[in-house]
Order: sequence, then structure tokens, then C-alpha cells
Amino acid sequence: MLIKQKRLLENFLSLSVLQALNMVLPLLTFPYIVRVIGVDYFGVLNLVLSILMLFNIFIAFGFELSATKMISTNRNDINKVSEMFFSILYSKFLLLVVSILIFLLLFQNINYISENILLFYMTSGLLIGNLLFPTWFFQGIEQMKYITIITAVIKVISTISIFVFITEKNDYLLLPLINSIAAIISGLIAIYFAIKKFKLIFYKPNFYQIKEQLKSSFHFFLSCVANQGSRHLAITLVGANFGNITTGYYTIADKLYMAIISLVGVVSQTIYPYMSAEKNLILFKKIFKFVMTVTCLVLIPVFYYNEELLYLIFNLKNQVLSDIFMIFMISVPLGIISQLIGFPLLAAFGFSAYANNSLIYSAVIYIIALIFVTLYLNQILFIAYCSLLFRFTQLSFRLFYIKKTGLLSLLLKKENE
Repeated sequence: MLIKQKRLLENFLSLSVLQALNMVLPLLTFPYIVRVIGVDYFGVLNLVLSILMLFNIFIAFGFELSATKMISTNRNDINKVSEMFFSILYSKFLLLVVSILIFLLLFQNINYISENILLFYMTSGLLIGNLLFPTWFFQGIEQMKYITIITAVIKVISTISIFVFITEKNDYLLLPLINSIAAIISGLIAIYFAIKKFKLIFYKPNFYQIKEQLKSSFHFFLSCVANQGSRHLAITLVGANFGNITTGYYTIADKLYMAIISLVGVVSQTIYPYMSAEKNLILFKKIFKFVMTVTCLVLIPVFYYNEELLYLIFNLKNQVLSDIFMIFMISVPLGIISQLIGFPLLAAFGFSAYANNSLIYSAVIYIIALIFVTLYLNQILFIAYCSLLFRFTQLSFRLFYIKKTGLLSLLLKKENE
């Protein structure tokens, strides 16, 4: 038990360092980029990124969730781990080929893509890097320190490169290029290290095995489409209907929201394998209380000084930006609670279908609301309110499921004891 808890603590610290880098380094470059290239170019870059991230979700196909659990369960069987490792990589490469064909079709029929094709090429390296980087493998074997070391070095170098090479508005194309090169290098190093360090045996899967991997991960893929895909769809709709500057404002608020939520992602990713194996409700409850306490302490000053905070960070004073930001901040507690009772709780106790379904159902409601608002109301604040609706419905479904499965009564019983 002590060994497992030590590994849990080590993974938590590794993920914390990694997430700190993912948060602190962008917080250094994020305001700098907005100030140098302007809100309009920032909006263009993020619209292109959101379109490509829809393809990234398709290529990832939910393996970050399904493969993590499979690797964790079979980590002592090197043959089984090797088979899963290479089957997933082959599956992702196959999905990449399909994505390229779809993109070429879109290129021929959508003017925006053809007009900004160079920007799409510059950004597409992120897809290659994300495909190669086997985060799911390191999470499954609970050896997150390796991800931390690899990512930290590359991120520091890319961050320095941004400050050195992006010094004026016309340098905006260098940002996706720097990020793409960093992602590809990280992916290559990580995949080489995974194979060599853990002595994985090369395995060439057949079509049936690839089909089985895709089939087993399909429900997780749907949840990723619901969660991440709906977010990128919202940015795409904003870009298509409200122009580059408004897209920049919306993306700024969205990225700040995701920065806060990603901190909780560290906790979720760390305890998910442990909870899957140990089903430790007492530990979960302690972590839940701690996270919610910290969340409240952070959000109170953010609510009160939101305009001053935005001006201090981005040198921007705009009522639309402030209003969108506040709506996203209201969503934070809902998103955090929903995240914690999702995969660290429901999925770990064998109810991953419920965790996934809650995302899928709420995303369907979210997308319908987005389309309605875009077609009939055409106001940016209503798009932001749709995000709040998404978090609220997702949390409602998950609360219903933990009550239905009896997990809620178990948590309350433990509390009383």
C-alpha cells in the first residue's frame, strides 16, 4: 500500500510540475503574444487551431482514456502492453491518413481554408506531435516523471524562442511554427524513450486488432468529441460569425477558463489509475474538499477584480471581453465538480459509460443551443452562456448518475462515519 501511495504522490508531483509548466509558460507568452500581434491576429490563429483540433480529437480517438486503463491493468505483462502500445499507434496513424483525406476535400470546397492554407500547414505539426506523444502509456504505467522531463525541456526552449523571434505583428506565423516543431520533437523523444526504457517489443497489429482498439475506445471518443469538440466548434462558430477581434476576446476568456480547469485535470489524471485499482472513497473525498476550497479562494478575488485583472495581463479594457470572461468564470465550479465526479469517480468504479454519456448528452444540448443562438440571436454573450449551460447540464447528469449507482450514498455514509 505504501508503495502504491508513494507512486501516486510521485505521479501527482510530476503532473503538478508538468501542469505548472503548461500554465505558467503560456501565461508568460499568452499576454505577450496578444500585445505584440494584436487581438485580431490572435483570433485568426486560434480559429485555425480550433479547426485542426477537431481533427486532433478524431486522431486521438479517446485513447487517452481507454488506453490508460488498459495499460494500467496489464502493466506487468510486457507482451500485452507492447501489443496495445503498437496497436494504438497504428490506429492513430490510420486515423491521420483519413484526416488528411478529409482536409484535402475541405480545402477544395471552403474558401477560408484555401485562403489560409499556409497557416494551416504551420499549425498542423501539432497533430503529428500529439499523435506521437504517448501520454496514455506513461499515465497507464504511472511513470509520469518521464513526461515531465521531456516536456519541460522542450517547452522552456519553445517559450524562449517565442520571445526571441516574435517581436512584431507580422511575426504571427512563427507562433504556430514554433509550437509545431516543439510538439513533433517532444513526440519523437517520448515515443523513443517509451520503447527503449520499458523494453517494448515491436508488434505489427492486424486489421482485426486495430478494429478492436477503435471499437473499445469509441465511447471514449464520443465523450472527447462532446467535451473538447464542442468547445472548438464554439470557437469556430464565433470566428465564422463575429470576426477576428471578437474571436480573440472569446478565446482569451476560454483559455483562462481552461487554465484553471487544467489544474484540476492534474488531480483527475493522477488519481484515476489509483482509484481504478483501489476504489478509495476516503481519499477521493479528501481531495474533493481540498480542490473545492482552493477553487473558492481563487475565484472570489477574480470575480471582484476581473476588469483590473484583464487590463493588467493583456493591456485590454473592453466590456465585451470582461462580460465573456465573467460568464466563463461562473462556469469554473460547475466544470471542476463535474470533472472530479466523472472519471476519477464514476469511471473508476466501472461506470465509465455513465461518465461518457453525461458528456455526450450535455454536448448535444450545447450544440443545439449554439446553432440556435448563432442562427437566431447572433450575440456573442449568448454563445458564452451556452458554455455555462453545457457545464450545468453535464454536472446535472453526473449527479444523477452517482445517485443512481449508489456512489452518492456511499460518499455520504463515509462522511457521517
